[in-house]
Amino acid sequence: MNLNATVKLLGDETNGISNSTGNPWRGRMVLLEWPNAAGYMNRAWCSLFNSKLEAFETQGIRTGDSVQAEIRFSTRTYRSGFNRTDLEIIEIKKTNI
Repeated sequence: MNLNATVKLLGDETNGISNSTGNPWRGRMVLLEWPNAAGYMNRAWCSLFNSKLEAFETQGIRTGDSVQAEIRFSTRTYRSGFNRTDLEIIEIKKTNI
């Protein structure tokens, strides 16, 4: 899904070591806001990891900036019946340069 959105909030950076590969990782959550067809605003927390976070930082994107973002939705169902939906930013580009 491609969005023209505004960055509303930036979460704190997190980091750790992958349990499966042993490689270090970095991540950050970003709150994006965009209008829907009815003119109301949609908001969603989206995640950025590793190289996508580096691209985000290189562009100097800050709260209030307009961006064009490609988002991927994924949902996992756990054995307990709990569902989790993640919104991951695949590509992000600052548009108010």
